[in-house]
Amino acid sequence: MNQRTGSQLTLSCWNVDLPKSQYFALKPYALHNDTTVSQLVRDALRDIVEYEVWFKAKVQTALQDTRPAINEKAWQAVRAKKLAQCASMGVVARKTSRKMANKVPSTPL
Repeated sequence: MNQRTGSQLTLSCWNVDLPKSQYFALKPYALHNDTTVSQLVRDALRDIVEYEVWFKAKVQTALQDTRPAINEKAWQAVRAKKLAQCASMGVVARKTSRKMANKVPSTPL
């Protein structure tokens, strides 16, 4: 495996063998978008790697955040304020399960 190191990413050369059914499923899309199936696969893999780098950076930033976590009462007030803002703009908030609604974030919004 050949590796080149970029500014943030370590790029590797991979061989990806798609099953024929997946290749033929992607072929019309590739032709419609004036590209190749190989390029679609490369783009998808690049997007996955870029997302992983972005996500890890966000997690690391959150872990290094020294601000104190907010308590349940403060979180419910923030949540109620945001829901009221959404309602005033005509946006319907998605219903969350009680389990999700009771989670307290580690950092203020």
